[in-house]
Amino acid sequence: MRLDILIGMVRGWKVLKSARLSGMANPRQLSPGIDYSLWPQLKWSRARQLVSELNSRIELWSTSVPRGLIAEISEDRMSVVYRARLPNAAPVFEWSLLLADILHNYRTALDALAWEMAHLEGNKPSATNERKIYFPITTTRAAWLAQARGSLSSVPEDVLERMHSVQPYGVEPVSEGIFLHLHELDIADKHKGLIRAAVSVRDKRQVEYAIALESGESILEHLEGDPWTWLASSEPASDGDPIFEVRTDAPIAEASSRMRLPVAITVENRGVRHDVMNLLVLIDQQVALTFEVIETGSFADALGLRPVPVEHLD
Repeated sequence: MRLDILIGMVRGWKVLKSARLSGMANPRQLSPGIDYSLWPQLKWSRARQLVSELNSRIELWSTSVPRGLIAEISEDRMSVVYRARLPNAAPVFEWSLLLADILHNYRTALDALAWEMAHLEGNKPSATNERKIYFPITTTRAAWLAQARGSLSSVPEDVLERMHSVQPYGVEPVSEGIFLHLHELDIADKHKGLIRAAVSVRDKRQVEYAIALESGESILEHLEGDPWTWLASSEPASDGDPIFEVRTDAPIAEASSRMRLPVAITVENRGVRHDVMNLLVLIDQQVALTFEVIETGSFADALGLRPVPVEHLD
């Protein structure tokens, strides 16, 4: 598993260092396997296991992508467009299925946690409420109260307060809370089959090319800046797509690039593409924080983890 992904997940619980305890001097601690079953933790662990598997499959495919871009010199020989070299189609349907399983396991871990809290201390929800128990992800106070007074009414008051503290409507902007993205993508897969992973070009921090002019002069570039122009978008990439263009003041004799194509595996939500692995790190961090808040009674000062669109990850 990539080190930065692993570090991101391990650090998930560390955001709680800025947490403050509730008004209780010694809030009660809830221990999985003692105060409630291990099932929520097991579903969370399963999600993490699948994240590692997805990352390994992506890394394996990335290794199969040939190094270097296709150089296409213009008719007037005053510019060259460098294009993607992607001869091996990415197994995006396989990745999409795996991503859907990951999202479902994260969501199920939260729902299982809500179920356990509703049955804490031997509490027994009504038959009607029991069928409606799932972890609340609410965007308004009214929506929260409807669940708190309904399907979650058997949750002890102090634990209900902890659930309340991690609701998306408590951060701004509400629409960008990471749990909303988890909820929407999980629903999209279950009801519409709309989870579609794709390969997108996303990293323009560094380009690499070599140009020989007809005059005999050579141009080597390995840094960001003029005279090149970035052409790739965050949309799904395919073989031959333009990546960047270089213009010169003299005719070009030859051009090449050994640059490795910088790609990201992306998924679309609300018309915006997001880097899958970055999105999963944020989801995992928020799940870690949620478990910690509910188990320890500590309340984080800032719960606004949000995904960053691919075009902003330059």
